[in-house]
Amino acid sequence: MGNLDDILTAMAEEDFSEAANIAEIQMDFGHSMWTAMMEQGMSADQILAMKQQMRAKGMGRGMGQGMGQGMGMGRFMTEDFRAMGATFHEAATAFAARARRAASPPTATDYKETTEALQAVTSSCRACHDSFRIK
Repeated sequence: MGNLDDILTAMAEEDFSEAANIAEIQMDFGHSMWTAMMEQGMSADQILAMKQQMRAKGMGRGMGQGMGQGMGMGRFMTEDFRAMGATFHEAATAFAARARRAASPPTATDYKETTEALQAVTSSCRACHDSFRIK
């Protein structure tokens, strides 16, 4: 919820680049590692460059496929839960890509299309929370 609030704040301030950074660093595959790098003082640009280098080498995205594999929390999740998490991460990546294409200042079309991309993120949150809740 905090990330979504920060994204909405950045969009309200017409800072779509910051909204994209939040999604890419704190909501994409490997977010725990990217966030730790930020907490150690790396800039968003440095983290995004490192992500790009790692992905070019085939590292990062999808490393948690299958029970017991990967480095993150995904290795402890059921296949259904992991699939919903992958949908969330993919939606965050798509949102970030759309937010990065926004003009400066953003146009009405930028707001519409970026908000639609953000809705894909929140719908994945909702689907998971509806499916996996303690009753």
